[in-house]
Amino acid sequence: MKIVSGQQEFEKVATAQWNTDTALDRAQNVLASYYADGTQLDVWLCSNDSTALGVAQAITSDYKGTNSPLITGQDGDEANLKNIVDGIQTMTVYKNVSNEAIVTLYLAQAILEGKTIDASLIDSFGVECAYDTESYETSAGNKCPSFLLVPDVITKDNLQDLVDIGLYTMDADGYLHPTN
Repeated sequence: MKIVSGQQEFEKVATAQWNTDTALDRAQNVLASYYADGTQLDVWLCSNDSTALGVAQAITSDYKGTNSPLITGQDGDEANLKNIVDGIQTMTVYKNVSNEAIVTLYLAQAILEGKTIDASLIDSFGVECAYDTESYETSAGNKCPSFLLVPDVITKDNLQDLVDIGLYTMDADGYLHPTN
């Protein structure tokens, strides 16, 4: 991967509070400094959908290249799903809050019943996930066993999946709206 700006340290590429306007300003600065001559930008990896909105706005208004860069996001926000329908954003990582609620409920029940919290609980969830005992630590440095749910990659090709599971409705234009 070639990073034309050379910016890859967390402190330079992170967007405080995932603020859309901050992401927009940074993207405009990067585009003006490194891509104003039409240098091709292939992809902009965004930490979440709020930052992807700012990046998408900057690319739409300020990018001089002839291609359409891929823009990633995470969260499945309604505005970003619209950008996916419109071909502005390429994908978003979606974490189904219903699945998170199911796992949380089962974990709370298991704790109240005095059960051992381990990988054996996964079968009762009915949700695809893994049990990880090594990757995460508490602020005190202790290992923090975690259940990791499998997120979905949402693209223009599978937007209907969000409708099928009952989390969104789709209007005649193909735009999604959260169900109430």
